[in-house]
Amino acid sequence: MSPVLLPEKIKMLQDDPYRSLAWLVRKNGGYKKTAIPFAEFKWARYFRKKIKLSGKKHAIKDALPLALELARDPEAENLPGYIGK
Repeated sequence: MSPVLLPEKIKMLQDDPYRSLAWLVRKNGGYKKTAIPFAEFKWARYFRKKIKLSGKKHAIKDALPLALELARDPEAENLPGYIGK
């Protein structure tokens, strides 16, 4: 994406529901907080490949149980803060 296409103000950025889901997973013990910068982006990318979010208002909360399960999957072991089973 070209920088000229970015909004002028941070408040104008759209929410990334997968980053919000990654944050919610960490908050609920799915993975540990880490010093690795932008770790939630890596988790968001992982969840984006595994979970289809609907456009519904409660889609993120509805996806939380599956996301918590996926966060413990051995496939996620290379992600920052991975806890495992």
